[in-house]
Amino acid sequence: MRTSIGTFIFNTVSGRTKCPHEEGTDAIEIPRMEITNPLRFVGPNDPMVFQISVWNEGEDDSDFALFVEDETNVGGLGIDAPYEFNLQTPRRTDYEGKINTAVVISRGPMLYDYPKMNLHLRSKCEYEGGFSGPYSNPDYVLDLFNNINEVPNGISERTIKFVEPCLGVQWAGDINYRGTFVINEGYPEKMEVRVYNPDSSKRAMDKAPRIQEVVLEYRKVGDLDWNTGRTIVGGTEQNINFADGNSEDPYGFSAVEWILPTEESRYEIQVKTQCTSDGPPDMHQTFTDIVVGVIDRTRPEVYGVPQPSVNLFPGDELSVTFTEDIICELPYRFDVFLEVDDVGSFIKNNLKILCSDNTIGIQFREDLGGGYGNLLGRTYTLHVQNVLDKSGNVLEEYEYTSNFICLPPVPKISVSHPAGSRPYLPHEPMEFLVTLTNEGRSTSYAELGVDLRTNTADMIVLVNGESLAIGQQYTLEANESITTTVAVSKGPGKSLQFPPITLYLISKCDEDAHNPIQVTADLFNYQDDSNSTWLAFTSPCPAIRWAGNFQNMRSFVLNRQVLANSNNLLEVSIFNQDYIDRTLFDRSILNGVGGLGSRMNNVGMNVAGMNDVGMNNTGMNDAEMNDIDMSSIRLLNIDDYADRNLVDQSTTNDLGGWSNRLNDVVLLYRRVGDRNWTEGITLIGDNDRTPADFSVEGLEDDFGYATLFWDLNHLADSKYEVRIDSRCTIIAGAHEELETFST
Repeated sequence: MRTSIGTFIFNTVSGRTKCPHEEGTDAIEIPRMEITNPLRFVGPNDPMVFQISVWNEGEDDSDFALFVEDETNVGGLGIDAPYEFNLQTPRRTDYEGKINTAVVISRGPMLYDYPKMNLHLRSKCEYEGGFSGPYSNPDYVLDLFNNINEVPNGISERTIKFVEPCLGVQWAGDINYRGTFVINEGYPEKMEVRVYNPDSSKRAMDKAPRIQEVVLEYRKVGDLDWNTGRTIVGGTEQNINFADGNSEDPYGFSAVEWILPTEESRYEIQVKTQCTSDGPPDMHQTFTDIVVGVIDRTRPEVYGVPQPSVNLFPGDELSVTFTEDIICELPYRFDVFLEVDDVGSFIKNNLKILCSDNTIGIQFREDLGGGYGNLLGRTYTLHVQNVLDKSGNVLEEYEYTSNFICLPPVPKISVSHPAGSRPYLPHEPMEFLVTLTNEGRSTSYAELGVDLRTNTADMIVLVNGESLAIGQQYTLEANESITTTVAVSKGPGKSLQFPPITLYLISKCDEDAHNPIQVTADLFNYQDDSNSTWLAFTSPCPAIRWAGNFQNMRSFVLNRQVLANSNNLLEVSIFNQDYIDRTLFDRSILNGVGGLGSRMNNVGMNVAGMNDVGMNNTGMNDAEMNDIDMSSIRLLNIDDYADRNLVDQSTTNDLGGWSNRLNDVVLLYRRVGDRNWTEGITLIGDNDRTPADFSVEGLEDDFGYATLFWDLNHLADSKYEVRIDSRCTIIAGAHEELETFST
């Protein structure tokens, strides 16, 4: 009797038994099992699946339990397996065969490599009843594993191994905080890049299994291929490797200095961890998120010029476009102000400003600056400062000058003419007061110039020192008048009388460029009884000088013998300094051509004159006079021979008026100490004893020299002063030099 269960015990010699199986009988339960091991490489988060086949080789159908031995599950592997099977005996005529199932293993919370586990197939009755004595039917046990390690002693070790993932580092530092990077003109040539090792509590990057290198890669946005970032280590440039064992600090952070690309562009960067190939291909590498940044060291510039470039209407937008997008967030970091001529400055707070993308729009407020009407036609200067592009590059200063639109003026021009009696010498500029008026309602532009068709003599016309052959622009306020002086100077040639010159004042507003408003006024200083007008210059009395022996000597002694040899005639020569342009006869009033201003009566001579040339032999008597060996005296037309000779200016020249004014050119003499001068008798020559003055027709040669003979028959022995005078018609209030010229 078995006391443990309170029943009798029989010695069995045949039959079938189970739960427990009795010795000497046929076993109803004989479990059998086979396993198909999974693939060697199973990902860390993938299930490890073992294909299981179970069957019963016993004498009868029975129930079996499938389980893993708990003691062999080290590391907390997850197990998912069917527990109960009813397995048929193969002796049945309707035997269905083996049952196929699966045992699924999942990785525990920490490890990747585990010892093998034992999988048992046991009688359910015995498993649940706890029968495990010597009489129990033995389990069928197989090992669960997918990896075999070769150990140094030559004994293989079976394990359950999940592929450890390639270490995935994370961004750290500025790139992690900002999600981008920006390199501008003020940034150095290298940038610090930081990453974090999330497994740093267990091991450094260079100690992680399977890891080979952790590198920085970059490429331009849009490119396909990646480039490996470079750094300087120990003075040598090499590829970046965060897992070099030197970069990582105790907290898992690793920093390197990336040598930045030199080409400006938008770039993508990532950190790649390269691992060994003992795993699925998709586990050979890991990557951080791609970060997009920009390398832009170029300052923003204004594209073209602000629009509209000219003629801005004060209420319209003035638009400034830049070569790239700029920072437009409010409050605006850039500064804008405008300076308007004769109005003042408008700062940013006094303007309407709109910024978007790469454009700044500016508009004036109507309630400032006296309203829009006060700005019309004025010049403004735009200042834009401290404009930042998206990379932080700064346009420090931009300046642009243009104008507001102007309404066409209502121009008016008037001229104050010099008094008709005011003579102007040929070298003097005539001055006219010209008044310019804008009778319109707004500031506008007008151009003052000369109608070149009326300047036929190539006169020089100046205003403020500038030639009016090129129009000069004026800005005229509403109902404003300004007066300026216009100077007219004689051009080349002999003429002293010219047609009037016409000035024009024309609108220069673009708005009426197709049909500009123009007014005119004439410049003249002489008007006759028939209302004909001219620009007339007054000829000075011709400038002459001594010529011949009198030019070289300042005193002479004429004795009796000399006078007898010359028939009491003394040769006297003068020089017309204006002979190139006009002879003395050309200027004479005796010239039948007529004109404006021949006034010279004659040229008088004073022997002692010649700038106080004296016949200074003290106590000169007849004998002393006979000792004089100089028998000729020459005079020179000092100032005017190159323009007009003495005859040109003679009153016998019929030009008349202000041009031909020369009456004559005569010799004058007086005793030393006398006050009054006496006109000497001058003759054409010894054979032609016709009295004449130096301006008679035909006397002056082609080089400006004129020679006459002074008749000395009636002169008593004495010391005399002699001079030559060119004498012209008198003009009331004129310069003294207009009336006479003396040697």
